[in-house]
Amino acid sequence: MLIREVKRIMKVKLLYFDGCPTHKETMKILEECVQEVDPTIKIEKIRVVSEGHANSLEFLGSPTIKIDGRDIDEKAQGQKDFGLKCRVYESEEGFGGVPPREMILNALQRGRYHE
Repeated sequence: MLIREVKRIMKVKLLYFDGCPTHKETMKILEECVQEVDPTIKIEKIRVVSEGHANSLEFLGSPTIKIDGRDIDEKAQGQKDFGLKCRVYESEEGFGGVPPREMILNALQRGRYHE
């Protein structure tokens, strides 16, 4: 009897809008974190182009990272203020437009072991 392990494919998405001053830095940190957790993970970049598009994607602002459809910021769960706007993240250093590296790593780890 042959038993094969099936590896679940994690869906990682970076959502942003043109003109966002922090999406490139966020993408760089996200790529570094993915390399650390699982280099086989592919990152999909999604450019949000309108308010309607933002609503359909449940886009809380730029940049947003979603893993398997879930926002990496656990504090964002349940929020409904979608739109084309800059996003602010909280970290130990204060507030900024780039999600903290630890937040990204933790979300990737949660996604990796999520059933």
